[in-house]
Amino acid sequence: MNSVMHLFQYSQLVPEIPRLPDPPDPGIPSGWPRYGIVTCEGVSVPSLGGGPAKGGNLLKNIWCCIRAQEKMGIIFSTESERRAFLAMLYRLTPFGGMVRLDGVDITSLEKDRLREKMTYISHSPTLLLGNVRESIDPDKTYTDAQVWRALEQVHLSTLVAALPHKLATDMVTVAEAMTTGQRQLLRLAGALLHQARVLIYEEPSSSVDLICSSIIHGVLRTLFPTSTVIHIAHLPDTIIHMDRIMILNEGRITEVDTPYYLLQNISSRLSAMVTELGSAQAEHLRQLALEKHENRPYVAPPMDPADLQELASAELRPGRLSVLPTFHSSRLAGVLNQLPTNKFSTDRL
Repeated sequence: MNSVMHLFQYSQLVPEIPRLPDPPDPGIPSGWPRYGIVTCEGVSVPSLGGGPAKGGNLLKNIWCCIRAQEKMGIIFSTESERRAFLAMLYRLTPFGGMVRLDGVDITSLEKDRLREKMTYISHSPTLLLGNVRESIDPDKTYTDAQVWRALEQVHLSTLVAALPHKLATDMVTVAEAMTTGQRQLLRLAGALLHQARVLIYEEPSSSVDLICSSIIHGVLRTLFPTSTVIHIAHLPDTIIHMDRIMILNEGRITEVDTPYYLLQNISSRLSAMVTELGSAQAEHLRQLALEKHENRPYVAPPMDPADLQELASAELRPGRLSVLPTFHSSRLAGVLNQLPTNKFSTDRL
């Protein structure tokens, strides 16, 4: 019944207008985006269905800065908040406020251009029609050797090598037998090839087998060093190693900081969630947070001096580069310090 309902909903969608290739925009630096800095400035997202949402907007006056190449874990209180956040990033719905990617207002960009700069791993991936190779590299941009290397990195090369036609095997014949974890790993193989500046990973709502789960989190931790990774989680145990954790409740950010600092506050929501996992697990997670804090703190990548020269000579138009990307954290900290209900640790933004 759910499948029929979804098909009906999809049939009611208004297709987006196809576009011709865009000429180079003089207001956007060449190579944009270079850092993967995502900022939300007073963002509010209404109900996605068009009707009134309980309590008003799904996301309410969101101010945050996800820093260059940062690994950010996010926990939403409801499914609606999660969907609203994704719809905002991909411009699937109108929203108030401003979202920037490396300083560029995303509403000033063609949707296709914005979306190709981000990679999304769904909680329930839909595999593309065609063969295995086309599912990983639909645009046929990479060589077979590169595709096999990506499969090795996600530990799927043995599985694919055992298929009757290997990379040329039709996905229809193998998709049904693949677990959710294996489907996500296949999508991660494509993400490794593409190496988008922003990677959004969404944990499955159902449990994933331990082997796939371990591989997925290992890949996210180690194989995207120059990408900003946004890891949408249900529980804190899978994101305790992240640079920072953000928790939303009733459409608002209630806390955002490093796992270590949040766990130092016994009244924080993260601390409560960790405690609920049991004493042994809680102690283990606190040790992991301490180890991350002491040995692997977030370090911002260096700013290319050429960016400063390019931006200084560019015409700064409304909705474009009104703020240099590396200065976003300072700007947001200054704004947040003026908010009467500020719950942010602005000294660590």
